[in-house]
Amino acid sequence: MLKLDDSDFEVPGHTPANLAYVMLVLPSLPFQLYLIVPNRFTSGSTGKPKGVMIEHRSISNLVQNSQPYGYRRGARVLSSLAYTFDPFVVDVFGTLSCGATLVTGRKELVLGDIGRAVKNLRINVVHCTPSILAVVPLKHYPTLETVVVAGEALGKKLIEDWSKRLKFMNMYGPTEASVDCIHTHVTDVTLTGVIGRPLPNNRLYVLDENLRPTPIGVEGELFVGGVQLARGYLNQPEQTEKAFIPNPFVPGERIYRTGDIAMFRTDGNIVYCGRKDSQIKLRGQRIELGEVEDVINKYQSVQRAAVLIRTFHDAPAVVAFVEFKPSVTDDQLVDEKEALKLYISERLPRFMYPSLIAHLPTLPTSTSGKISRRTLMELDLAPFHDNNTDVGVPQSDVEVALHKIFSDILKTDPSQLGVTHDLFSVGLNSLLAVQAAVSVGESFKLNIGLNNIYLRFVFLPILPPPSCLHCRADRRSAS
Repeated sequence: MLKLDDSDFEVPGHTPANLAYVMLVLPSLPFQLYLIVPNRFTSGSTGKPKGVMIEHRSISNLVQNSQPYGYRRGARVLSSLAYTFDPFVVDVFGTLSCGATLVTGRKELVLGDIGRAVKNLRINVVHCTPSILAVVPLKHYPTLETVVVAGEALGKKLIEDWSKRLKFMNMYGPTEASVDCIHTHVTDVTLTGVIGRPLPNNRLYVLDENLRPTPIGVEGELFVGGVQLARGYLNQPEQTEKAFIPNPFVPGERIYRTGDIAMFRTDGNIVYCGRKDSQIKLRGQRIELGEVEDVINKYQSVQRAAVLIRTFHDAPAVVAFVEFKPSVTDDQLVDEKEALKLYISERLPRFMYPSLIAHLPTLPTSTSGKISRRTLMELDLAPFHDNNTDVGVPQSDVEVALHKIFSDILKTDPSQLGVTHDLFSVGLNSLLAVQAAVSVGESFKLNIGLNNIYLRFVFLPILPPPSCLHCRADRRSAS
């Protein structure tokens, strides 16, 4: 349990009458914590939580202009989002304020098989991240009218798969602009990368380093203003002053520096081009790659490290390239890598763990002596996969069944997956963990919560004692 002091949440001059909420993201913990106070917190490159003070009028504007989400009277809206993920605010108030029905539940049930949930629950609107949508089977869903994606970049394949089937909406917005402030109706692949136009009462600017508007087709930093802009960071005036600056075009107003690179198209839509810094979004979570890198570099045996997003097991993942100090011998490498993993796990939340730690004798450098990230992006990852077969083979029927489930979900060679493997080190992520919980639960007729997988990274402790399982198996066979 986390004990928080009341003084952490004092907001001089602010009352529940003029603040809506604060969201807290604690980088040191594997979850986001909503506080029952009239305020919201987000994480950043400092590794410390930042409270984002959202006003009632900001959420009110978003809810009153939530038509792009497909909410309507009588609609059934499936929210696959955790209540700690800020778009959930739109699902709750946008749905209920227009007379629709909000359908939600435990992740294992909702995300385990969204296709079945859509059919069985007669869902009209689905709100999810692109990563979640990517595993939804492409079938005919008679009741489904609208799919809304947010939280990550929308890829070309998903547009090809879904844009012609129904109303396909892409939303964009940082927490500092009250969830979503830009939207676009994605109709074909020519809109790949397009995030669209502002929602009513929001202002968007693409500016150069001197805060001058960039010409059409020229990249610049995206700034957000308007009624949905947050008041600032809770009790952090320096951070507020740095991120929220005076609007050079509208006296008396402010704009928020998003750190995103964008440009205007000739049709007035905005194209997302990437990040100005090393912050990315992976499966809807903000990850500051520099923060992961900083933690690894502080480990006593590490000389240098570089952290990138690479494709690992057919999905985007955090990959750390590490150069150990000369004092680390070849015989010590395996132990040092395991010790480094433990060091990381004690300092970062689960979603920021590297899926792969690739050791290199020397990190490649450019002519200027800097680490060559371009070379690391092109490096073949196959030689770095954990092919250690001394991780146990399945013995009992239970272990064999679990081994097959995880081999299928991870799409890996069963001979390369042992029963004592760290599942997250061989490609398991939050979404696959949900699918695993469902598959294990259905196979053994048990209620397997996500915590059974998140807190126990290998097969053996995931289920109750074998005696319990065999008893249940006997009862099932007898019936």
